[in-house]
Amino acid sequence: MILALLAGWLWASGMEPCTTFTSADGRLFDIGAAYAASDLVAIGRVETGNGLTLRVSDKLKGSEGRKAVPLSEPKCAGTACGGGFSVAPGVDLLFLLSKRPDGVYDSVTGNGNFSCPVVFEAKKSGVRIGKKVVPLKTLKKYLESKPKPFALF
Repeated sequence: MILALLAGWLWASGMEPCTTFTSADGRLFDIGAAYAASDLVAIGRVETGNGLTLRVSDKLKGSEGRKAVPLSEPKCAGTACGGGFSVAPGVDLLFLLSKRPDGVYDSVTGNGNFSCPVVFEAKKSGVRIGKKVVPLKTLKKYLESKPKPFALF
């Protein structure tokens, strides 16, 4: 019943179910594969204004030299929105990003679905990935080690 309601909500909101880097049943997320597929992996804060911008504080992967990179914005039609990022501005987060041909960065999963783990909470103690808190100093090494997939729920 709950799954049917969730599926109905996803369909009605125009969002795609999370499939990239998840197990067939949608319960596990392979962050190692997501990291490998990313063009830019960075910790930063989203700023609003003239479009969405990620203000990068720490870069773990990528050749992007700018401290501010453009992020894709949600596209809405009526009450249905899809794609883009919908995160609180001013909160430190870890982003796994892919660069689109137009130079804008999007979720490595490509759909910005809220059920997909496209961003992770970052604090001074580390980044919460599944049930683990990985210290910032060892985060890059952890992601490059192709860590085991973790449960989404």
